[in-house]
Amino acid sequence: MPSSKASGTAECHETQYNEQGQGGIGSHASCSSFAQVECAWSIERPPGDTAGCTFCHTSPEERCSTCHQQRHQFDPAVARRSEQCKTCHWGKDHRDWEAYDIGLHGTVYQVNKWIRNSLTSQRSFLMLITLGPTCQYCHMRGGHHNVQRASIVYTSMGMSMADRGAPPEGKERPLGIYL
Repeated sequence: MPSSKASGTAECHETQYNEQGQGGIGSHASCSSFAQVECAWSIERPPGDTAGCTFCHTSPEERCSTCHQQRHQFDPAVARRSEQCKTCHWGKDHRDWEAYDIGLHGTVYQVNKWIRNSLTSQRSFLMLITLGPTCQYCHMRGGHHNVQRASIVYTSMGMSMADRGAPPEGKERPLGIYL
């Protein structure tokens, strides 16, 4: 599958193309350069710690099909499923999927998956919130393609950046979860 820029996606879906790169380091648009440039720390790690990195961090550029999978079908309903995130966000190096799957959100999502598969209309999509939030519900609220907007802390394999992509302290945080 050609990159989103080479395939013309950047022109046809300009908003989504631009949004996905707004998160900077850690965004899906920079995942390959992140591995090649920013992760010199991996040289000092045991091979078992870094073996999974190349599975996701070797593409020369992001591809829409990573999340939308169905080549040339790109169904948004498919991309809204949490399983799409599992493609990269699982395993020894970062257990994002495992944490979600065994947590309350993931459990409710799995239990109600059969209901979720039958919902197609926009009105029905709003009902998904009560069936257990997906990764996309928080990290891609409203279909926005910058997943960093709702990322608060990133700590993995000795790398730490707190509050990445969030507004400075004291600023309004419209995507925050308040209890």
